[in-house]
Amino acid sequence: PFVLGRLRPNAPCAANSEWRLCAALGSKFSIFSSLKYVYQNPSLMNSTKRLCIASIIALMYASGMPAHAEERFTSAEFMKWAEASRSTYIRTALMTANMIAIENDQTQADCISSWYFEDSDGRDEIMYRAMETYPSYHPIGIIIAVAEKQCGLFKYGND
Repeated sequence: PFVLGRLRPNAPCAANSEWRLCAALGSKFSIFSSLKYVYQNPSLMNSTKRLCIASIIALMYASGMPAHAEERFTSAEFMKWAEASRSTYIRTALMTANMIAIENDQTQADCISSWYFEDSDGRDEIMYRAMETYPSYHPIGIIIAVAEKQCGLFKYGND
């Protein structure tokens, strides 16, 4: 029988939950019984929650700013963007940095949260001034450098 991820293959398809997948695959599984399994398994639920959060951040990052795939994207180019796009870019970068810090250094994660997200007045302007000072650097490099100055280095493990 067909197995998709952690879905249980032998659960019968309910009349209202077929999703045409049971018939198409010719195997019996129920998406609802699989969701119940995820809900009852705490470690799987946490992993699913993190995946959802990461997906939301990726979606915000992709939709909140113009696409720039070039290697030499600079802060000078970034500063030409609309204010809303620049702010979304910075917020998304710091959300990502905060999620990494949560997994490695809770003190640093708390610092990022309180410094940028809880008291955000003037925080984007700090980033903009640094980007105007170093216009040839990539915006992510500037954002991370400012965050490190406020909350410590993003250096984890045995490095």
